[in-house]
Amino acid sequence: MLSCIWDGGAPKALVWWDAPGGQGKAGEETSNVLVVRYNSFYFGKPYVCYAKHPLMVQTKTCSLTLATVSKPSLLISEAAPVEKSTTWMRCNVENGTKPILYVWQYKNNSGSITTFAQGNSSMVTMSNVNRSVTGLYRCVSSNFINSESSDWFLLDVICEY
Repeated sequence: MLSCIWDGGAPKALVWWDAPGGQGKAGEETSNVLVVRYNSFYFGKPYVCYAKHPLMVQTKTCSLTLATVSKPSLLISEAAPVEKSTTWMRCNVENGTKPILYVWQYKNNSGSITTFAQGNSSMVTMSNVNRSVTGLYRCVSSNFINSESSDWFLLDVICEY
């Protein structure tokens, strides 16, 4: 759902959407909300909100172009950290309409996958690492349009001595 609001005061402004695929309600009053069905998104094409206030000559516009999340890549501070050290991982996403959710996953030697962090931060820090965290790691980035996973990366913690 996309919402467009005019805070210009009285009298009330006429607000409408012009959206790809004829999804807008051009010129219809109280059409400030555009409900876009999940399978009817038009990526890379603008959704434009128009606001025409009776006391203003010019129509105001606001445009939004929806973008799918691109396949993320991992950036790691240290691929083979020494025990008791700190390492961080960053999930790099080139494109995607915000907000983007990041999920961090760990796969152990037996193949079991565990989510160990999630939220709106593209970075995770692991402090005081030890051999038990050796394994494969990846990030999954998603927005309201799609979800993509990075390739798995081996984090190999080295014994301190």
